[in-house]
Amino acid sequence: MGFFDKLLSGKIAETLENAVQNATNNNTSTVSSSSSQPVASSTGRGNIRDKSYFQEIITTEFPQYSLRESIPVSEFGGEGRPYDFGLYQEGNLVALVSVIGKNEYRTHGFWNSEKKAAEIGMPFIYYFRNMTNPREVVIGRVHRFIGR
Repeated sequence: MGFFDKLLSGKIAETLENAVQNATNNNTSTVSSSSSQPVASSTGRGNIRDKSYFQEIITTEFPQYSLRESIPVSEFGGEGRPYDFGLYQEGNLVALVSVIGKNEYRTHGFWNSEKKAAEIGMPFIYYFRNMTNPREVVIGRVHRFIGR
């Protein structure tokens, strides 16, 4: 019996079979979902939050601010990933918001956007799409960054 045969025998083989079966079951239920869009749920990790989730919270919980979407960094004299939202009060920009993927914060585009926001003295709030981001956390971060 070779090394890999011994390795895959017994409990290890059973564990691998169970893992494959669970992955297959999870993929099947995901694929058979009636919607191809990610679903925002308030429970568990791995839920994908799209921009509309954050937009809804900000517009309902902070009616004193108007939102503008997809603000290019070049508007402030820089290059980088566009900001998903700008919060405005009485026509004045008060904060910039980005909704990013799991590893997107490691890119130069994100860093340049964050750096430009700091240069212009603007609060830069970002949320990870793959995190649960409960409503209370989103609200709390807006309060904390804007300071109002």
